[in-house]
Amino acid sequence: MDDRKQAEILALIQGALANPDDLTGVTLPDGSELDVQKRPEEGVSLRIRAPAEGGGFSESTLWEAAPTRPYNYPANLPFLPDLPVSVTVVPSQEGVSMRWSGVENPQSVVAQLVAASTENGWVPEESPASLDAVPVEMLALKRSERQRILMTVPAGRQAIVSLLESTV
Repeated sequence: MDDRKQAEILALIQGALANPDDLTGVTLPDGSELDVQKRPEEGVSLRIRAPAEGGGFSESTLWEAAPTRPYNYPANLPFLPDLPVSVTVVPSQEGVSMRWSGVENPQSVVAQLVAASTENGWVPEESPASLDAVPVEMLALKRSERQRILMTVPAGRQAIVSLLESTV
């Protein structure tokens, strides 16, 4: 997707967020529909449901920071106290991505994610090669036919930590 199209979609979503309604439908330039829900349930500040490549839908949920795991937080995903996280699920592709933005201590976040994962049967494996031109740290974990890739990307004085989970 080119930058112009991304900017147009972002502007449409920002318009939906400015709408006082809790549920807003957004028609994208290609005619597909997004559902944007503000505060759809306890602990969730935003949920966006969008058509996914290959059919079906993807769902992105922005979880608010909480001191303990909310009762409705996905049981199969690691929970980090006091940090907001964006979780995107694409059921048709059996994929999940998690993103913690504005992280001040990324090493601690990665260590907590590794500990939570290994407690649930994930095993560290050889990490994918990093690209020399991009300052990204990566770590891989595997459980059965599933793989998790943890990535840390510097963002000024903070970092973005991502967890990508998929079928191997």
